[in-house]
Amino acid sequence: MSRETHPPISGIEFIVDLLKAISSRNIIEVEYERFGKESKTHRVKPILLKVDKLMWYLIAINIKYDSYITFALDRVKNVLSTEDFFEEIKFNSAEYFKYSFGITVSEDEPVEVTISFDAEQGHYLKTLPIHPTQEILKDTKKELILKVTVKPSYEFFSKIYSYCSHARVISPNEIKDIFRNNFNKAKENYKIS
Repeated sequence: MSRETHPPISGIEFIVDLLKAISSRNIIEVEYERFGKESKTHRVKPILLKVDKLMWYLIAINIKYDSYITFALDRVKNVLSTEDFFEEIKFNSAEYFKYSFGITVSEDEPVEVTISFDAEQGHYLKTLPIHPTQEILKDTKKELILKVTVKPSYEFFSKIYSYCSHARVISPNEIKDIFRNNFNKAKENYKIS
């Protein structure tokens, strides 16, 4: 048996403390440094640890704004337990992430996106769907047309870009235009000067 190897992931040293805080409903202070920004301390109610693409994330409620916040553990600088506790929060992770793609959850409304894939990619997408909402609309020898209902995010766009010439967004036009514009920019990057 063989498995992928990856460099050590920073931030995993906080997992045990975070699990304790989640199970005991202990309010914590998270020192967090976004890329290119100064570190900032957030007082939060920790709710869930989640792994996405081999990265660990903490989902919490930011007490100051009373809203959900996501921390990538590789950017967490410190975690401090406080003496304060919070009441149980009814959190349904399946519902929370239902229309998200990856770890990003936006406030936007979900959008039905229809995508055509060539037959070669279609075989893979029937066995390994790109999203839990995936529905097959058309399956022929030439193409597979899928519909997914998502809140479009950087992660969604990146996934579809990864299929390059094997995929074509059919609708909605707003999403199709984003892909067209970005592929035109990419094409410019490869012009011979």
